[in-house]
Amino acid sequence: TVETTNDIIPIYECIPFPLQHYHYDEMMRTYLNPGTIADQSIGIQRTAQSLVVSQSQYQDTKINNDLYTAVFRIADYVSTNIEYSLASEGQPTIQSASQVLQSGYGKCDEITGLFISLCRAVGIPSRFVSGYAYTNSELFQENWGAHCWAEVWFPVGTVRGSASGGCWIPYDVTYGQFGYVDASHVKLSMCDDANPSNVQFNALGTDFVSSDCKFETQIVPLNFIPTDRWNRQLINISFEAQPQEVGFGSSAVFIATITNNRDYYIASQLYVSEDLVVMNTNDNGNNLKQQRSTISVCLSPNQVLELPFFINFEKENYQSGYVYQQTYSIRSNFDSENIEA
Repeated sequence: TVETTNDIIPIYECIPFPLQHYHYDEMMRTYLNPGTIADQSIGIQRTAQSLVVSQSQYQDTKINNDLYTAVFRIADYVSTNIEYSLASEGQPTIQSASQVLQSGYGKCDEITGLFISLCRAVGIPSRFVSGYAYTNSELFQENWGAHCWAEVWFPVGTVRGSASGGCWIPYDVTYGQFGYVDASHVKLSMCDDANPSNVQFNALGTDFVSSDCKFETQIVPLNFIPTDRWNRQLINISFEAQPQEVGFGSSAVFIATITNNRDYYIASQLYVSEDLVVMNTNDNGNNLKQQRSTISVCLSPNQVLELPFFINFEKENYQSGYVYQQTYSIRSNFDSENIEA
């Protein structure tokens, strides 16, 4: 029996970045060194530098220079720009991080390798995690399967005000889970570089034959949405259209207000749906057009963030005799229902 939790490891305080004045032991230095898969190249180093020094959506200088935001930018870049693909499945070797950066695609261990290489390029210790995870992707015949994600070292204790110790924070860039993983992740091993298989099964005993073994997994219905001991929503989202009348050539504005209810950092992907229903006033016929997009946000403790969405009204896109109804909906990683406007 394996028990997992939805716990989010809290980072309460700003950790100055770049990391300085930390004396790593020999083991920790292995998580900074290049590997065969988590390799280094000029392209990786330039990309990593551009990400951590680029302008952020946050104007607070304190937020712009902290470790959590730097790791978030790297994770968001990889999640946004690298397409999930099984093209290398079954091949004798997997793509290195440099190859993934050039090809723009990869599977979980290759995507994780690029994320780790980018972190290490700017002095952030990180390592591979191998295990099992649940997916509902149509690419797989089975919902449960082998999976790879990353852990990043934060040089601060999880107790408020503690600057000693340090902790490993999980990042599953493939699943879009930054700073946590859901309870479907079963962690089996950690290593500094990815191999074709980092998980091995062994058995000891007498008078048994281990040939043709088959491992079966059984899912127990659970809610895989991270919660903590306060049992209160981590992020609140309100979504409103500005009460105004606009003419052709103008724009209507939707404002999404994202509130971090916690006194520690939280990162989340926001799933935005845009539905346009066109109704013919003569025959009552409807035509539905849908668009989907994903936005990643990094929220500092108790931060309130406003995101504007615009609808442009160009006269040539509209015809007389029709009613146009535009609906936006949004939810975070931690919500099971959409908020609509």
